[in-house]
Amino acid sequence: EEVLRLQRELYAAYSDDTFQQQLEDVESRHGKAYKQYSAEHTKLFLTVQDRILPKYGFAEGQRGVVQMLDDVKRFNGNATFEQNRLELNRLIGLAPEAEEPRDAPLVEATLTAA
Repeated sequence: EEVLRLQRELYAAYSDDTFQQQLEDVESRHGKAYKQYSAEHTKLFLTVQDRILPKYGFAEGQRGVVQMLDDVKRFNGNATFEQNRLELNRLIGLAPEAEEPRDAPLVEATLTAA
């Protein structure tokens, strides 16, 4: 399913050591995004999103992020999609980290729109 490919591609890019170091730098100044979201968080997230989202038909910039969020909301209620979304959000500091670390952060499955 295309939405799972998108999630996997975002996860791989956000997991990149360089991105994670840049995220640590932003978080050292502003905190985790879920607590203190800043323009620096947005700018950093867009370095990944602007490379990946256009491959899936979305615009670059915040407009593309809004388009993507609107498009994938049809999968809300799907456990696989929601678990993957949570893991992505944890990876970039948009959600608190899990109590216990997971070895396989993204779930592989077939999705159907709700």
